[in-house]
Parts: sequence; structure tokens; C-alpha cells
Amino acid sequence: MLRRRAVALGLISALSWTGAGFAQEPAKPAPMGQPVIIKGEGIVHDMGPGCAPCEPTCGGLQAGVGFYYIKPVWDNNPALLTTTIDPGFSRGRLDHFSYDFDFAPRVWIGISDGNAGARLRFWTYDDSASLSRIDDDAGGAVLRISSAAPLGVSIGTTVTAQAPQSIAAVGDLQLEVWDLEGTYTHQVCGFDITYFGGLRYVHMSQSYNAAVVDTNTGLLLEALSSGHNLNVAGLTGGVETRRAIGCTGLAVYGSSRASLLYGHSRQTAVAITSGLGTETLSEGADTSREDLLPILEAELGVEYSTCMGNSTLFIQAGLVGQVWFGAGNNSRSSTPDILGPVSGGTISDDNLGFFGLSIAGGIRY
Repeated sequence: MLRRRAVALGLISALSWTGAGFAQEPAKPAPMGQPVIIKGEGIVHDMGPGCAPCEPTCGGLQAGVGFYYIKPVWDNNPALLTTTIDPGFSRGRLDHFSYDFDFAPRVWIGISDGNAGARLRFWTYDDSASLSRIDDDAGGAVLRISSAAPLGVSIGTTVTAQAPQSIAAVGDLQLEVWDLEGTYTHQVCGFDITYFGGLRYVHMSQSYNAAVVDTNTGLLLEALSSGHNLNVAGLTGGVETRRAIGCTGLAVYGSSRASLLYGHSRQTAVAITSGLGTETLSEGADTSREDLLPILEAELGVEYSTCMGNSTLFIQAGLVGQVWFGAGNNSRSSTPDILGPVSGGTISDDNLGFFGLSIAGGIRY
């Protein structure tokens, strides 16, 4: 009897130890070829529904470089005005500057703890346009080809078609844009959403220059130089979204941004009459003001990303559009008054727009 009880107790003890062993057995490793996802804090960029993401991190460095390939467009950007004067009849034609697409380099660097972060962005743009005309046969009519009229100052040809003169005008636009902003990223229904906001600083410089030359002698007869600078700073903010397309590594992305900037603007204009080795200052004007500059921006495109360890490399291509309200044109002037004094143009703060492509690449680490 005692022997049977001892055997029974031994079996019960063995079963209890076996059950404890099963309860504490570690999880089986994933089969060969299957990704092992290590859970941790921080955002894991979604690679698509049912796809294995890159190894999650607790945040780190984010950086990229790229460029805009954009074209500036104004509501009104006068270059030259041609006026034909017949007895009892006058007609005029205004030619505007036409800019081509050009590159605007950009770079950014930031840091994140997985959700919250901060980044610094910079981009710059510099391009110019030119236009020239020469007096031609107007059938005996008097021609006058005039420059734009920054601050009411202008120059122009003053002869008939039998003694031709030429006039050339050049406009230039330069931009430097700095953004320092905080970010917050989270996921909603497969979308990576980043909210951002902070400070923006902008330096904008525009110039207008024109010259009248005697086509027979090559002598410089008149010259006009004008420039206006804008230095503004203020608030900027917006949202970026990203959505993966299957398990291809492709995604669509979009962003929108609004900025409200305030600062100081100054403009000068000088016209010089030249001849026989002497120069005489004929006209000049100067003005300054405090200015408010609202800006709206939007971007939409596609992205390809791939994992490399605990990093994600990506490249983006998309369309970009921007509107700078009240930025002004190259001469900061409107169309001169054709029926009155040709030099009677008025100050005009036209809207400036940009449209084109955005190409960028970088790393999320």
C-alpha cells in the first residue's frame, strides 16, 4: 500500500513539473525567411497593409537634399512698353518678362524621438529674365519704347524710325528661405501624419535694370537701375501625409503649408542720362515700409523607400505650387499710363507664384 501511494505521488509531482515547464516555455523562433518584428517605442513607418515594416527605432536623425525645378509667375511684371504715335491716334503694347524653369536647391536636417521632433530647412532660388527691342519702320509714325516705371522713374527711346535706338531690360529674383520647426508624427489607418509648426525667415531681392543705346554709334544714352529688398520673419506651419501602396515600397505623399511673415522692405530707383563722356543724374527715388507677407504652399507626389538595417532610404518626386501674396514684381510697378505721360507707372505689389517639380531624397534613421 505504501509503495502504491509513493508511486502515485511521484506521478503527480512529475506532471506538475511538466505543466510548469510548458507554461514557461519560450516562444518558438520564426521560421527561416520570415521577418522578426521587435516591438518597441516610437513610430514605424508603414510599408503597406500586411507588409513587414523596417525595424522600429526610438527616433533619431532625419536628413535629405533635393531641389525644386520651378518657374516664377506674376500677375503683372512689365518689361518694355512700345507706343506708336500717329497724328490723332496712339496705340501701345506692353511686353512682360517671361521666366524659364530653373533649379532651386534645398536641404533639411532634423531629429525625432519617434513621435516629437525638430528640424531645420533651407532653400534658395536665383534667376533672371531679359527682353530687348529696337525702333523699326513705323511708316513715318513716331515710336517710343519705354522701360517699366519703378517709383515713377523710367527711360525710353526718343527718335524716329530713321534714327533707330535700342532698349534692353533685365529683371532678377533672388530668394533665401529658412524654416525652424517642431514636428509630431503619428499613424492613423495606415497613414503617416506629421504636423509641423515654427518660425520662418525670408530674404527676397528683386531688381530691374534697363539701358537705351544708339544703334549707329553704340553710345549708351540712358540707363535705369532699380531694386527692392524684403526681409521678413514670422510663423509657419502645416501637415504632411504619407500612404503606402501595397508592399511595393511605393507610397503617395502630400503636404500643405501656410506662413504669415512681417518685416521691412526698401526700394530705390535711379535713372541716368549719358553722353559725350559725361553722366548726369536725371531722376531718383527711394521708399521704405513695413510689410506683411502671407504665403501658401502645397505639394503632391510619389515616394519610393527601402529598408537598410534600422534606417529607411527614400526618394520623392512630385508637383509643387506656391503663392506669395503681395511680394511684388521685378520693378514693383504697374503698366505705365499709355494715354498720359509714359513715365507715369504706379507702385504695384503683385502676387508672385511658383509652379513646378520637387525632387528629393534622404534618410530616416
